[in-house]
Formats: sequence, C-alpha cells, structure tokens
Amino acid sequence: KDYLKEIDINSDLLQQARDQYEENYNIKISPLYIQDRRFPWLQASINGFSEDFSKLVKISTSTQEYNDAENNIYPKEQLQHLLMTTGLEKIDYWCYSKNKESILLVVRRDQKMINQLYHRYINSQFV
Repeated sequence: KDYLKEIDINSDLLQQARDQYEENYNIKISPLYIQDRRFPWLQASINGFSEDFSKLVKISTSTQEYNDAENNIYPKEQLQHLLMTTGLEKIDYWCYSKNKESILLVVRRDQKMINQLYHRYINSQFV
C-alpha cells in the first residue's frame, strides 16, 4: 500500500510539473514511450513531448536534482540518451518543486557523447 501511495504521489507531482510547464511556455506536452525502429533496444520513456514532436521535455521533481539544477548540474547521459532516441537537437530539462520557482535548463545535443553512448550500448550484453 505504501508503494502504491508513493507512485500516486509521484504521478500527481509529475502532472503538476507538466501543467506548470505548459502554462509557462504555452505548449501542450504529453508523456510517451518510444522505441527506435532500426534498433529496438533503443527506447525511452518521455515525460513530455509536444503534439508536433518538435519539443522534448525531461521533468524532474527530485529535491536533489532541483538543487543540482540551481548549479547548472543535470543528468547529461540521460538527457543525451533521450536526444539520441528522438533525433532532436535540444531538450528542455524542467525541474519542479512545489514551493520554489521551477528551473528550466535547455540542453543541446552532444553528438560526441551520443556516439559514446551508442558504442557502449552496442558493445553491452543487453543489445
């Protein structure tokens, strides 16, 4: 029961963050799960994708990630993985906290890191 309650709370918080992002930037985003056609192992769970698939958003509701974002620290590999999977050139990293002003970091595609991730993935036993 505690685990299910925690999932509900996290889902509600994620939706609040999504709603605030939509309100601030006047764009509708929806969660989506995607998988590359050529490489079925290349998959991603997207927190927010615009209806025209041009805007990609990673949402964080973690206190630690919010504090890191204040210092321009963000999960580089995770964001580059999302960019690799979608093919987009940039991602909005939206850090949401109920009692603080949200933080937006726009992260550009780093092709060198994406190449490293790709080679790491294809050389792993999971592919």
